[in-house]
Amino acid sequence: MRMALYSLYDIVVNMKKLSNLIFVHREGLEQKWWHRLAKVLIWGSTAAVLILGFILFYNTQPKLDTVANQGLNASELNIDNGNYIGHTRFVSETNQLVQYGYSNNKSVNKISSVLNKFYSQGAQDIKSEAITAGYSDAEVTTIVQEYQTENYPYIKNLEFKMKINSLTSFLYPILIAVGWFIFWGSIVYRAIIYIAYGKKK
Repeated sequence: MRMALYSLYDIVVNMKKLSNLIFVHREGLEQKWWHRLAKVLIWGSTAAVLILGFILFYNTQPKLDTVANQGLNASELNIDNGNYIGHTRFVSETNQLVQYGYSNNKSVNKISSVLNKFYSQGAQDIKSEAITAGYSDAEVTTIVQEYQTENYPYIKNLEFKMKINSLTSFLYPILIAVGWFIFWGSIVYRAIIYIAYGKKK
């Protein structure tokens, strides 16, 4: 119990030190109207920067792989001589799904769900295509495995990119707002107070 109290006391002391480092504390300042105005302007502008940051970074689309998707059409082959050759097509179509999701303000989880359904359906379509083409059961199994080996890692990598982008689109505005506040509230305003009042006694 005593150790917990000591730990709490240390936290309070450290928070107070941090507060003194970031915020300007001078005796009598709170009675000055211009000080209160400065605080309102600094806090208000910080809130505005934070909101603007969230608007700008909201649903930032990850950088998608560049693929040679010109000329892709419904008749393009996915299988040739018993080998799966449709990875470029798969990448192009999943990129289009991601772009559509972001343009319609869908969440990362929703887009990921659609991508996984598309991947699963693709495996079924490849299997059906191989069976229709007259490949043996062993060849069909190999073709489906090739589809999974090439496309599953790509889907997971794309999901990872989206989650990282989602995280950074949340953190960047906060970091920018904190930087804005520290610059104006802790550096610039502290310098103004120092010029006006001199060194704190």
